[in-house]
Amino acid sequence: MAKYKYAGDYRLENVLDRNGKMTTVSVYRGTYYRFLAPDATVRLMKRLYLEIYIVALACWFALLCMNLRSTSFGWLVLVPMALAAIAVLFEGCAMWRLATAGDKVTREHNDKLYGRVASASTAHMILGGIGLVGSILILCTNAFRRQYLLVLLLQLLFTVGGFVMFRFRKNLQMEPVPETENK
Repeated sequence: MAKYKYAGDYRLENVLDRNGKMTTVSVYRGTYYRFLAPDATVRLMKRLYLEIYIVALACWFALLCMNLRSTSFGWLVLVPMALAAIAVLFEGCAMWRLATAGDKVTREHNDKLYGRVASASTAHMILGGIGLVGSILILCTNAFRRQYLLVLLLQLLFTVGGFVMFRFRKNLQMEPVPETENK
C-alpha cells in the first residue's frame, strides 16, 4: 500500500504544548538526505530549473491555444501537447519539492524530487520531440503562415526545456545523511 510507504519513518511522541497540556505529535525519525552537489550548484539548479519550467509551461500553454484545426499534421502537435499535461504537472510537483528542499530532506522528499524530475523530463523531451516533428511537417506541407513559424519556435523551446531538465538531473541526486549528523 503506497499510502503507508513513509509511515514507518514517523514516531508518535507525547510533548507539552504552550498551555502545559500533553499532546501527541508525529516526529520524523527516518533517514535524512542531502544533495550530492555543492551548495552553489544546488542554488544554481534551483534557479535554472524554475526558469526553465516557467518558459516550458508558457510554451506548452501557448501551443495548446494555437488554432491548428485546418492544418494538415496539426494533430501531431496538439496530441503530444495534450499528453504532455501529465509531464508538466509532475514537473511542477518536482519544482515545488526542489524549491522547498533545505539542507536535509526526508526520504519522501528525496523520492519525490529526483525520480519525478528524471521521469517527467524524459516524457517532456519525448513528447516535445514528437511535437517538433509535427511542427516541421506543418511548416513543410501547408501554405506558409507566420503562425507556423511561431508553433515551431514554441515547440523547439518546449523540447529544449525538457532536454536541459533531463541533462542536469544528476545535480539533484541525494545521499543519506550519516546518523551522527542527524542530530
